[in-house]
Amino acid sequence: MIKPPSPPAGANEYLSQLAQYYRELVEYHQQAAMAAEQQLGHVQALLGEQSVLTTTVEGPSWMLDESHQKRKVSSPSSPSNIPMLPQYRGLSKEKALKKFFKNTPDKAVSIWEITEALYGQLNLQQTRRMRDAVRKALWYGKNKGLWSSVPGKIGVYQAKKPHI
Repeated sequence: MIKPPSPPAGANEYLSQLAQYYRELVEYHQQAAMAAEQQLGHVQALLGEQSVLTTTVEGPSWMLDESHQKRKVSSPSSPSNIPMLPQYRGLSKEKALKKFFKNTPDKAVSIWEITEALYGQLNLQQTRRMRDAVRKALWYGKNKGLWSSVPGKIGVYQAKKPHI
């Protein structure tokens, strides 16, 4: 039976360093995306979160009929406009998540389950929007040591186990 060639000497160390580099790169981009979203939130607040925006589709007028030259587009409702369920209403996302994890101390839960627990049944577009907001809050809370992600499972979190 033939055997595949052995990896070059030091390959595992190189791959480990490369994996660490990509973990740091992902963290950097997550932080940059959150900072950009925060800035966007400030801009939207300054604009008063207008519900209707006017957009112009550019191109030679002969290629666009009148209906495509200028149109109004409804902006999607902001995550802050979707209320949490009554037991979490009035709480920040972080406090709502603390309360949620306090009530589910030994259970590993996905972002989808957490989003539904906080906001109830939403349509698909709202669920996706709120899931993204919950994901950011989970990421911040995980980095603050409030809860932890489940090793080997993407998007699954659990209450932080007390050290004994």
